[in-house]
Amino acid sequence: MTRPTASTRLALRWTPAPLGVLGLLLVCLPACQPDPDRAANNSTASEPAYDSHRPGSSAAANRSGASSPSNPAGSSTIRQGPCFRFAVPAGWKVVEDGQFAVVLQAPDQRAITTMVGNVGLPTNYDPARYVSDRLAQTGLENVRFGPARQAAPVFGFPSAWNFDVDYSVGGVACRGVARCSVAPNYDFCTMVMTWAASEASQWAGYASWLPEIAGQVEVTNSAAFGASGIAQQNLQNSIALGEQARRNREVSERQWGDVTRQRNESQDRNNEDFRQALGAVQRYDNPYENRPVDLPTTNTVYWIHLTTGQILGDPNASFDPRTAIDSNWQRMKTAQ
Repeated sequence: MTRPTASTRLALRWTPAPLGVLGLLLVCLPACQPDPDRAANNSTASEPAYDSHRPGSSAAANRSGASSPSNPAGSSTIRQGPCFRFAVPAGWKVVEDGQFAVVLQAPDQRAITTMVGNVGLPTNYDPARYVSDRLAQTGLENVRFGPARQAAPVFGFPSAWNFDVDYSVGGVACRGVARCSVAPNYDFCTMVMTWAASEASQWAGYASWLPEIAGQVEVTNSAAFGASGIAQQNLQNSIALGEQARRNREVSERQWGDVTRQRNESQDRNNEDFRQALGAVQRYDNPYENRPVDLPTTNTVYWIHLTTGQILGDPNASFDPRTAIDSNWQRMKTAQ
């Protein structure tokens, strides 16, 4: 964007939106230098500095390239930019046409329209606060807002509100209308502010059509306002959260499985101990059938024949049924 010269009566200021949310705000800041046409006509110091540019002024009408605030909106043309389709009044200059903003300037540099937006805002964000926050970043003086009133939103947005705004810069009174269009989403919303403003002395000629020109903006690219980048980031965040949730479920399932297994094993041991105590039996390993067997506690020791499976018990712990001709007996062990 080209910085205006000292003779330019309109300064443009841009401010990125905070917290990484992409946005751009450009406002009309008229300078306070005397009008060169009036100086050439030897006007008195007590006269308003901008009379020669008021609607209907002969000096304004004769000024080369000067805008006429009373021009009808029907004289505009439609322009397609990289991200937006918008209307341009006859003779107006496109100052900015990018991913985040559209800025139009009157030929006499005393009126302006802008369109800026933010994606990823909280769903309950107040439109009045959004407009106030955007304008508060510009250093305007004596800003006064009128009450909100419903308005026609920009294309693709379901609702909008208008706010009359009076302010001054360097003692010069200015006036305009800010329109906030809102598009709610699942967990965030998108807000777009269209802003039409001029010197207060010219506003009567602009008020009937310039705000509508400012509102004739249509988003034609998913990259507008950095929305595609935020959508990609949201997708990556969702994938990361989903993966983390999957890992958490797996850990929880393993932990719960371990707890369940340990509880079941403990219950089985308790039940087995209770059953054995109630039946006066002791469980032994049975190598012949490869499974445990319960035997009465009246005997201290048990032996099993590895060929026939016969079991012999005796209260005497030194009992041993093995003989010289039959050594196929094995002492049984208690089951673990």
